[in-house]
Amino acid sequence: MQIQKQHSTFIKGVAILFMLYHQLFFYPERMDPTVTLSHFAYQTHIEELLAGFGQICLPMFLFLSGYGFGVGRARDVDGLMKKVVAFYYQFWLVFVLFIPAGALLFNQDGRYDLSVSLLLQNLSGLNTTYNTEWWFLILYVAFVFSLPVLYKLNNFTLIFLSAALMTGCTLLDQQVNFGVWQHSLWYGIWLFPFVCGLVFARNRRAHWLTVSRLRIPVILGALVAAPLACILLMERVYEYRAVSGHACSDFSAGGGIPFHTRFCTGWPE
Repeated sequence: MQIQKQHSTFIKGVAILFMLYHQLFFYPERMDPTVTLSHFAYQTHIEELLAGFGQICLPMFLFLSGYGFGVGRARDVDGLMKKVVAFYYQFWLVFVLFIPAGALLFNQDGRYDLSVSLLLQNLSGLNTTYNTEWWFLILYVAFVFSLPVLYKLNNFTLIFLSAALMTGCTLLDQQVNFGVWQHSLWYGIWLFPFVCGLVFARNRRAHWLTVSRLRIPVILGALVAAPLACILLMERVYEYRAVSGHACSDFSAGGGIPFHTRFCTGWPE
């Protein structure tokens, strides 16, 4: 399986549509109360149920990013550092465009605290009080800096370890609140699609069913990931998460759209 750069652009576009649909309809508490919505079905609100599955956009982005790093040339620390810096430049551009406007026009709840410490935390991605939808930024940076280790592991080890981490961290995430260490759990939960992209890139010149060394880890990972993904998606659909954002005041949420278009920075230019 080979994914050309133009193919990845198309897939990212589809993922962005999933993201938009998810953000628009999965969080009814964020809607402006003055807006009247006409639902397809009054009792079930099917558009909200379907929006829960829009979360597949993040695994899509991570898979493409892992694939891009698998076929790219940035494999040493210096090359990866350049990728991270370019990624931050894109993020800071969106930050500069949206955060000042949000602070000036939509700061009724005081979320845009421009103290130096909080500003630096949000600029680095260590804190996401300005826009909670940017929670994945520091996670992605951690994935990139893990690549020197991931490159040295074989396919079976990558799939097995990432699937085990996803399972264990997901179970812990359901039971324990890790506070400031929550990112470490998210790392384990979301590493699997990133690793899958990396593994598929290694074997892109052959059909995966004909590659015996890839067949077993992929099947193993699928057996673990598929039931877990179904459980998590159904939990998301029937039990809405408590969110810290408020309707209409999160002006900077729109900044996630152009920012996501540059999410797969591992792809070779």
